[in-house]
Amino acid sequence: MTDGLAYAGPGVRRLARELGVDLAQVSGSGVAGRVQVEDVHRHVRAAVARPMAVAAAPGHALGEADITGLEEMRARFLARGVAVSRTCFLVKAVAMTLRDFPALGGAGCAIAVIAPPGAPVVIQDAGRKGLAGIAEAMAAGDQVAAGFTILALERLGGLGFTPDAALPALGVAEANIRPVWDGQGFAPRLMLPLSLSWDRGVVDAAEAGRFLAQLAGVLGDITQILL
Repeated sequence: MTDGLAYAGPGVRRLARELGVDLAQVSGSGVAGRVQVEDVHRHVRAAVARPMAVAAAPGHALGEADITGLEEMRARFLARGVAVSRTCFLVKAVAMTLRDFPALGGAGCAIAVIAPPGAPVVIQDAGRKGLAGIAEAMAAGDQVAAGFTILALERLGGLGFTPDAALPALGVAEANIRPVWDGQGFAPRLMLPLSLSWDRGVVDAAEAGRFLAQLAGVLGDITQILL
């Protein structure tokens, strides 16, 4: 590292060393270009969001999850004055599913969340956190490297978009209500489009497909998320 060439105070230098950031690569927003703490944080978040070059062509798979029960639970939380976003449930569900898929990050990996127009955040040990803990972590954002990325682009309608982020990445589009066959008839259900991208050199298509199917199952069974 060449942080000795950067214009920054001792506290900022210490933070940069802890995060493995080269201060020479950070643009300072202070007087005369002095690097501030928020500049270091901004640099880390930008690095998390930056697309990663991969050795093999990325694989892509589409799916969807029935989140009718999830939204009903959120509504009950809101009625009690507890505001938990859909993304918090999504982070928890991804963390739970990753326990069975070490090649995609595995249990305990940090999860980056990119939900424009907000800044990217990274959540550590999401599987060990409750929904409230995930909400707090999203508000703060841990400054570590992420092993899995979620792009919550819920304003983008329909299936088919490809996550453009460090792989593996899960893209989430806008949920839509549509009739779904329940074995006896069609019933209106809230369906959430999912799009998974992964490195084919690390994960094969069958395993990626199993991950997507298992994630949809967790999102569709709210009791798994709350246990």
